[in-house]
Order: sequence, then structure tokens, then C-alpha cells
Amino acid sequence: MLIGAASVTAVLLVVVVGHVSVYKVAGRSMEQTYAAGDVLLIESLTFRFRSPRRFEVVVIRDPAEPGRLDVKRIVGLPGETVEASNQRMLIDGREVTTPPGLMVPQWFGPQAAGDGYFLLGDNTAESRDSRTFGSVMPGGIVGRLAATLSRKRGSDE
Repeated sequence: MLIGAASVTAVLLVVVVGHVSVYKVAGRSMEQTYAAGDVLLIESLTFRFRSPRRFEVVVIRDPAEPGRLDVKRIVGLPGETVEASNQRMLIDGREVTTPPGLMVPQWFGPQAAGDGYFLLGDNTAESRDSRTFGSVMPGGIVGRLAATLSRKRGSDE
């Protein structure tokens, strides 16, 4: 019985370790939520069992620069239309409450997510995101935020 439990634990460790990575934030696109130098734990196993959800923080392969990774927030899901009007976020014409930290721009769109996910950086004034490069297909999402490992700043600012 002990060997069986140890074997299961070893298999789970191999599976989980293969789906976890560390990502260091670069740039200003996710400020106020995350700053350049913050270290995040990203996991990719969850999306094998369910689809990404609205407002989850994810790491993506940069559509414009292959090999580069970026951290963004999912705003629009496949088939939805996203826009901002008077600093209100609208999904399919209906206002949605955004999470703290996501700075809604004065206006943009409407833009259709199509078959992909519409992503924004929380600091929309400094972010290159789906407003520029379009929606990101599911295969372009590396994983989702599992934990914040360290903050560059010494305290909350």
C-alpha cells in the first residue's frame, strides 16, 4: 500500500512539474497589478480541463514577436465583442464590472474576439494587447497565473 501511494505521488509530481513555470514580468503593461521584476508562477495544466475564464491573468506567446512571452488579462471570450465607452467595459453591449487594477480606457472598439480571446494589459495606457494585435487563439496561451512568488517593490505602493 505504501508503494502504491508513493508511486501515485511521484506520477503527480512529474505531471505537475511539467506544467509549471516561472515568469518574470517585463514592461509596464500590467501596472498597478504587477510591475516589471515581479516573479509569477504560471501553470498550464488547468486549461487541459477547462477553458480560460474572463479576467484570468495569463501568459501568452507574443503574436508579433515569436519567442517572447507577455502577461495579460483575459477580457473577451470566443464569440464576444469587446469595447470601452466612457471608461466602462462592455461585452456584447452589456457593461461588466472589471477587477481592481484593470484601468478601463476612455474608449476603444468594438472589437470581436472571433475564435480567440481578447486580452488587455491592466495598464491600458502602456499596453500592447488585443487592441493592437487582435485576439489570441487558445494555442497562444501558455498558462494562467497560479501565484505571485515575489514582488519587485518592497511594499504596496
